[in-house]
Amino acid sequence: VGIASVGIASVGIASVGIASVGIFLENPRTFAELRPLQNWVAISFSLARRARHRTITRKVVEYGHTFWHVANVATPHDLDPDLLDLLDLLTQAYRLAAR
Repeated sequence: VGIASVGIASVGIASVGIASVGIFLENPRTFAELRPLQNWVAISFSLARRARHRTITRKVVEYGHTFWHVANVATPHDLDPDLLDLLDLLTQAYRLAAR
């Protein structure tokens, strides 16, 4: 696994782990996973609440006090202004992982 540092939005620095199954964003715990699949990229993240977004198509799973979400990004159409909502959710996941 290779590790590099990148800026995540304007909230701080995260480590990026690259593995054969995908990319893991960490702060210091993993707060998001990007897994390339055949027809889309699955973006998984944990939040302190249940969230909704049109790309979150799988069942949100509750684990203790957190909720595991999976957003599927399949086409450039998914990268529209609504994606800012998804980026906000990833920022929340980043902050939750830092606790």
